[in-house]
Amino acid sequence: DLRITGISCADAALLLVDASVDVKEQMSQLKQHALIGFVMGVKQIIVTVNKMDCVGYSQEKYEWLVEQVKPVLKQVGFKSGAIRFVAVSAWEGHNLIKPAETLPWAQRSLLDEIELLTIPDRPVDKPFRLAAVDRYRIPGVGTVIVGTIVSGTVQRGTQIKLCPEIFGSQGPRTGPTTGILTVEE
Repeated sequence: DLRITGISCADAALLLVDASVDVKEQMSQLKQHALIGFVMGVKQIIVTVNKMDCVGYSQEKYEWLVEQVKPVLKQVGFKSGAIRFVAVSAWEGHNLIKPAETLPWAQRSLLDEIELLTIPDRPVDKPFRLAAVDRYRIPGVGTVIVGTIVSGTVQRGTQIKLCPEIFGSQGPRTGPTTGILTVEE
């Protein structure tokens, strides 16, 4: 049976940057997470610069971090207009839901940025297609295929045929039929 799960279903991603740690120490992991998201179909990203309380709510530190991270996200493939940044202090609850007095220079809260995300059009009237990226064999569970839904809809119990056709010595044949076990939303 097939499971559709995780970031393959996401329209946007939140990427966390720790303002209190040297960004160079975080850059490899930030780039890797951004790349995984982009490859899986995420086209919008909000970079949440957290722990602003640890750096005295410094606008200069925030702007420096933006200058360091933005080119990496563009290199991964994100378009400038699809990259948003927001400064927060999650520990203090500042700038998460509403603008904070400690961050008067911050243009929007995290919730404001989330509400500005656009929901992409989905061709739900077309046949179901999943662009498979990887598969995992999990003992006791079966094969889990990870990918992005390109078109159509799917629900638990739907029977699908795996394609493309397989060409062998006996000519073309289609892949196996399987059922959808779970769909993560």
